[in-house]
Parts: sequence; C-alpha cells; structure tokens
Amino acid sequence: MVFSLAYQRLSVLLMAALLAALLIVSASVSADIRIIQQSLGRDFGVLVGDQIEHSYIIAVPAEFELSPDSLPSKGDLNYWLKLLSVNANEIGTQNGIKKYKLDIVFQTFYAPLDVRVLSTPEMDITFHAGDKQQKISLPAWRFSMSPLKETAPVSSKSGESARPFMKPDLPIIAINTQRQTLTVYLLTLAVVIMAFIWLVLSGKVFSFACSPFQLAIKQIKKSKSKQDKANVSQAIYEVHQAFNSVAKQAIFSHQIDAFIATFPEFSRYKQQIIEFYDLSMNVLYGETQAKPEHFQQLLSLCRTMAKAEKLALKK
Repeated sequence: MVFSLAYQRLSVLLMAALLAALLIVSASVSADIRIIQQSLGRDFGVLVGDQIEHSYIIAVPAEFELSPDSLPSKGDLNYWLKLLSVNANEIGTQNGIKKYKLDIVFQTFYAPLDVRVLSTPEMDITFHAGDKQQKISLPAWRFSMSPLKETAPVSSKSGESARPFMKPDLPIIAINTQRQTLTVYLLTLAVVIMAFIWLVLSGKVFSFACSPFQLAIKQIKKSKSKQDKANVSQAIYEVHQAFNSVAKQAIFSHQIDAFIATFPEFSRYKQQIIEFYDLSMNVLYGETQAKPEHFQQLLSLCRTMAKAEKLALKK
C-alpha cells in the first residue's frame, strides 16, 4: 500500500513536470517573431542609379509592438548605397498574431566596370512587450550589378579599327529650316505691310510731314464732305488746334497780338485771324448760325495761314 501511494505521488509529479514543459514550449512558440513573407525583387542586372525595393511581412505575438527607434535611418549606408525610405505599418491581428508590413527602398550608385556581386547590409528590427524585447534580423541580400556599357572596344579581328566605339547610335542629321524661315519672314512682312497700310489710312503716318494748318485743311475737308452744318463747329475747332500747335499753347482772342509778336510772319494776316476768332465766338455761342459756306471760309484761311506757317516753322 505504501508502494502504491508513492507511485501515485510520483505520477502526479511527472504529470506536473510534463505540463510545465509543455507551457514553456508553448510560450516559446507564441513568442516567436518571424518573417512570413518577403519580396526582394530582381537580384541580377541592376544598374547604377536603380532603386531596390524590399518588402517584408513580419508576424509577432499580439502583445508585442514595433520599436520605431530600431528602424534603420535614411541616408548613406556606405559610399555606394543609400537608404531612401523605410515604412512600417501594422496590417492586422488574428489568432493572437500581429502582422507588420515593412517596406525598404535602397538606391545604388556603384558604377561597375564589369559584372559585380554586392549585398545590402543585415539589419536588426526590435519588438517589445513591456520589459521584454525581441529582435529579428533582416538578412543581407546579394545581387549582381552590370556596367552600363563596355569600357573597351571589342574587336572580332586583330587590328580592326575601334573608331565606331562609343559613337552615337544614330548619326547627327542637320534639319533644313529654310522653308520654315522663309514662311516666318513672309508672315512678318505681311503683318508689317498691313500695319503700315492701316497707319496710312488712319492718318497716323506722315502726319509729322504736314504742318498744323495743312492737317486742319484735311480735317475740314472731311467735315465738309458730310454736308452737315453741325460739323462747322468741328471745323472751327480744327483751326483753333492749328493755331495752338504753332504757338505751343492755347491761343485766345485777346492773345492775338502776343501771337503775332512771337510769329511776325502772320502779321500781314492779322485781320483775317481776328475775323476767324469773331466767327468762332459767334458760331460756338449761338449768335451766328452755322452755314455751309463757312467751310470754304475756313479752308481759305487755313491755306493762307499755311503759307505763313512755313516761314514760322523754319525759325
């Protein structure tokens, strides 16, 4: 009976030890951090300046969190490899397992002269749960790089000229632009001619060659052609403008003597000038009705003034 009791106690101890071992194994399994999926891209034919993109999916126990400080810093890893970006995101939790997606982008600036095998450095990522920490290593990744172009000419025959080496793929061809140039010249000439014609028709060209009274004659003739008495006032205004242009200031009736003193060439026509200012006063202020014959009177005055004006402008 004593033997039976001892056997039972031994069995209980063995069962307890086995259960403890199972719990330890289970805990170690549940705390396992591992890479369950990775995408590393092409590991051959990499050229200088290419970007290398790595993507990992890491499974960790649900209570563990990624330590952001453990992520590699952007910048130069060595003289030819640069870390452009590192992005880590939690993508979900299921059955007590949390998943993180880690994206890393490198850029290589190594310029090999022939095919070379290189590798990215190994990187450690840390996860923590309270005071506990666990690391996982992203293994180094080996890849081969190729030169952009051969560095020495390859000749199939001894003594063959290597002049074509490193020449452009296509010869440089000069583009004949004579037709386009001629078209531009013709269009420019057409625009200039049209602008010149418009300026001539509008009276803006060659007006500098005409004296003020000659310009007044042209404007009075335009007003006269309309056969409208109301245009007599406009014709009178043109004559006033001619006197003002010669004197370089506005001339009123009480300034006639000063005008003639400055321009003595007009002195012999003083009476005609006085009569014009009297007509202007009477027509513009309603004492005299405008008549078609006033056009002829104004034209005659302007022709007379134009003769004296030529002498005044020569001074």
